[in-house]
Parts: sequence; C-alpha cells; structure tokens
Amino acid sequence: MLTLLRSDLEYKVRLQKEGKIVGGGPFLDVGAVCYILDVPTVEEMGEILFSSPLNPWTSREVHPLGTFADTLEGFKEMAGNH
Repeated sequence: MLTLLRSDLEYKVRLQKEGKIVGGGPFLDVGAVCYILDVPTVEEMGEILFSSPLNPWTSREVHPLGTFADTLEGFKEMAGNH
C-alpha cells in the first residue's frame, strides 16, 4: 500500500511541476487530499483524475471555481436583469 501511496504522490508532484495542480495538498490529520487543477478542458481534468494511481480507491467531489471578479460581475448582471 505504501508503494501505491508513493506513486500517487509522485504523480501529483509531477502535475504540480507541470502547472496543472496550482494549489492544495494532503491533509495532515486525515487520509485525504485537496487540490486545484488548472486545465483547459473537462476532458483533461477527467484524464488527470482517472489516471491517478489511487483512482480505483478514491471517492471525490469536484467543484468548479470562478474568480471573485467574475462572480461579482455575474451578481451585477443579475441585479440589472430584474
């Protein structure tokens, strides 16, 4: 199991060096990780998630992130549309 965990960490370090993981890391008190991917397509995101050595044993939540400025602009547009 330690070999598998090491492989997964090495995979994520490689993605980080490639600039695809731009933030996050393992939680130090539970067996979990949280990271932010910066990829151009949903397909690439899926490829990254499903290529993880731990994929068969992973449950995950995926949440798209926007910017604060984009979200503020959306609120302004909604207010103007009512």
